[in-house]
Amino acid sequence: MIKTTKKHFKLFKSEVIRLVNLFGLTAWKISFEHKDLEDDYVRLSWDYSGSVACFFLCTNWDREEAVPLTNEAIKKIALHEVCHLLVAPITSLGEARFVNEGKITDENERLARQLTNILGSEI
Repeated sequence: MIKTTKKHFKLFKSEVIRLVNLFGLTAWKISFEHKDLEDDYVRLSWDYSGSVACFFLCTNWDREEAVPLTNEAIKKIALHEVCHLLVAPITSLGEARFVNEGKITDENERLARQLTNILGSEI
Protein backbone atom coordinates (compact mmCIF):
# COMPACT_ATOMS: atom_id res chain seq x y z
CA MET A 1 0.00 0.00 0.00
CA ILE A 2 1.44 3.36 -1.06
CA LYS A 3 1.13 6.19 1.48
CA THR A 4 1.90 9.88 1.20
CA THR A 5 4.38 11.07 3.80
CA LYS A 6 4.83 14.24 5.84
CA LYS A 7 7.39 15.25 3.21
CA HIS A 8 4.79 14.88 0.43
CA PHE A 9 2.29 16.87 2.50
CA LYS A 10 4.85 19.63 3.10
CA LEU A 11 5.58 19.79 -0.66
CA PHE A 12 1.83 19.89 -1.43
CA LYS A 13 1.25 22.73 1.05
CA SER A 14 4.22 24.78 -0.16
CA GLU A 15 3.20 24.35 -3.81
CA VAL A 16 -0.41 25.32 -3.09
CA ILE A 17 0.76 28.42 -1.18
CA ARG A 18 3.15 29.36 -4.01
CA LEU A 19 0.38 29.02 -6.59
CA VAL A 20 -2.21 30.83 -4.46
CA ASN A 21 0.20 33.77 -4.30
CA LEU A 22 1.04 33.53 -8.01
CA PHE A 23 -2.65 33.48 -8.96
CA GLY A 24 -3.44 36.40 -6.64
CA LEU A 25 -5.83 34.38 -4.48
CA THR A 26 -4.48 35.82 -1.24
CA ALA A 27 -7.89 36.98 0.03
CA TRP A 28 -8.76 33.33 0.73
CA LYS A 29 -8.10 31.88 4.20
CA ILE A 30 -6.33 28.62 3.36
CA SER A 31 -6.01 25.50 5.49
CA PHE A 32 -4.74 21.99 4.83
CA GLU A 33 -5.52 18.44 5.91
CA HIS A 34 -3.65 15.19 5.30
CA LYS A 35 -6.08 12.27 5.62
CA ASP A 36 -7.63 9.33 3.80
CA LEU A 37 -10.06 10.53 1.11
CA GLU A 38 -11.15 7.09 -0.15
CA ASP A 39 -11.84 8.03 -3.81
CA ASP A 40 -9.54 11.03 -4.41
CA TYR A 41 -5.85 11.86 -4.32
CA VAL A 42 -6.72 15.43 -3.39
CA ARG A 43 -9.79 17.49 -2.67
CA LEU A 44 -10.71 21.13 -2.25
CA SER A 45 -13.62 22.43 -0.24
CA TRP A 46 -14.53 26.09 -0.02
CA ASP A 47 -16.97 28.60 1.36
CA TYR A 48 -17.24 31.47 -1.10
CA SER A 49 -19.08 33.82 1.25
CA GLY A 50 -16.35 33.48 3.89
CA SER A 51 -13.44 33.16 1.43
CA VAL A 52 -12.32 30.01 3.25
CA ALA A 53 -10.74 27.04 1.49
CA CYS A 54 -9.32 23.74 2.67
CA PHE A 55 -6.97 21.64 0.54
CA PHE A 56 -6.82 17.93 1.33
CA LEU A 57 -4.06 15.49 0.38
CA CYS A 58 -4.92 11.81 0.68
CA THR A 59 -2.74 9.63 2.88
CA ASN A 60 -3.55 6.51 0.85
CA TRP A 61 -2.16 6.85 -2.70
CA ASP A 62 -3.38 3.45 -3.95
CA ARG A 63 -5.92 3.92 -6.72
CA GLU A 64 -7.10 1.88 -9.66
CA GLU A 65 -5.69 4.43 -12.14
CA ALA A 66 -2.33 4.39 -10.26
CA VAL A 67 -0.70 7.78 -10.77
CA PRO A 68 2.94 7.36 -9.70
CA LEU A 69 3.69 9.13 -6.41
CA THR A 70 6.38 11.63 -7.43
CA ASN A 71 7.18 15.23 -6.57
CA GLU A 72 5.97 16.21 -10.04
CA ALA A 73 2.65 14.45 -9.46
CA ILE A 74 2.22 16.29 -6.14
CA LYS A 75 2.95 19.63 -7.84
CA LYS A 76 0.56 18.86 -10.69
CA ILE A 77 -2.33 17.98 -8.39
CA ALA A 78 -1.61 21.10 -6.33
CA LEU A 79 -1.91 23.17 -9.52
CA HIS A 80 -5.14 21.39 -10.44
CA GLU A 81 -6.72 22.16 -7.06
CA VAL A 82 -5.59 25.80 -7.10
CA CYS A 83 -7.24 26.11 -10.54
CA HIS A 84 -10.44 24.90 -8.89
CA LEU A 85 -10.03 27.65 -6.30
CA LEU A 86 -9.48 30.21 -9.06
CA VAL A 87 -12.89 29.44 -10.54
CA ALA A 88 -14.62 28.71 -7.21
CA PRO A 89 -16.34 32.14 -7.05
CA ILE A 90 -17.95 31.70 -10.47
CA THR A 91 -18.95 28.15 -9.53
CA SER A 92 -20.50 29.38 -6.29
CA LEU A 93 -22.39 32.16 -8.05
CA GLY A 94 -23.65 29.69 -10.64
CA GLU A 95 -24.91 27.39 -7.90
CA ALA A 96 -26.63 30.20 -5.98
CA ARG A 97 -30.38 30.22 -6.09
CA PHE A 98 -30.55 33.98 -6.54
CA VAL A 99 -27.74 36.00 -8.07
CA ASN A 100 -27.81 39.20 -10.05
CA GLU A 101 -26.11 39.66 -13.39
CA GLY A 102 -23.78 42.31 -11.98
CA LYS A 103 -22.18 39.87 -9.55
CA ILE A 104 -21.49 37.38 -12.33
CA THR A 105 -20.07 40.14 -14.57
CA ASP A 106 -17.86 41.40 -11.71
CA GLU A 107 -16.56 37.91 -10.98
CA ASN A 108 -15.94 37.25 -14.67
CA GLU A 109 -13.90 40.46 -14.85
CA ARG A 110 -11.94 39.52 -11.71
CA LEU A 111 -11.08 36.15 -13.23
CA ALA A 112 -10.03 37.74 -16.53
CA ARG A 113 -7.73 40.19 -14.67
CA GLN A 114 -6.17 37.37 -12.67
CA LEU A 115 -5.53 35.27 -15.75
CA THR A 116 -4.08 38.30 -17.55
CA ASN A 117 -1.70 38.88 -14.65
CA ILE A 118 -0.72 35.22 -14.49
CA LEU A 119 -0.32 34.59 -18.19
CA GLY A 120 0.66 38.06 -19.39
CA SER A 121 4.37 37.59 -18.90
CA GLU A 122 4.32 34.06 -20.33
CA ILE A 123 2.73 34.86 -23.72
